[in-house]
Amino acid sequence: SPVKTYSSGMHSKLAFSITAILETDIMLIDEVLSVGDERFKKKSLKKMKKLIFILLKYGMRFIYFFMKLFTPVSDKAVFLSRQSDQPSENFLLLEQELQRVSPSTKCEFYCRLGLKSEMGLSYALLMLRQMKALAGAKLCITESYCIPISILRHKKQLRVVQIWHSLVAVKKFGWQTVDMPEGTSSDIARIMQMHNGY
Repeated sequence: SPVKTYSSGMHSKLAFSITAILETDIMLIDEVLSVGDERFKKKSLKKMKKLIFILLKYGMRFIYFFMKLFTPVSDKAVFLSRQSDQPSENFLLLEQELQRVSPSTKCEFYCRLGLKSEMGLSYALLMLRQMKALAGAKLCITESYCIPISILRHKKQLRVVQIWHSLVAVKKFGWQTVDMPEGTSSDIARIMQMHNGY
């Protein structure tokens, strides 16, 4: 059998390749990345990153389904931003106008400077709070790309508005950086449905 003549690196490549195409509930990966050449390691890490984002997307959808189910829609406007840790002047002016025309509207702000290097546990917790707020809101106003807006299926009552003076340019620029050093990979952009839902 040819498999008997394979090196340990080839055995690992074969094992990882087989597990990568299988539809499994649980995948255990031990030392598969400690052997093999650099090209194989990069390819394996890319595949694992893609799987993690797919799990994240469907995990968020599962959680959000129950949030929507148990959260009644109220007269609430949710403001989401990754531009700053504080509400922008635009947000504050919009809140002021909303309060003037509809005093019963409750406004909630979820603002956090979202750098690619800071996407850790604190950002995951922020997304959960955003999801909970979106589940019961009638209006969402955002000034940047927002993962929960793009990948989740919202109630019909929710209206999403993205404000920014150059929205089309922002979306175009976002896609221009795909597969570039400063951007995300095209696989991740498709999985995370970049700029959908606005």
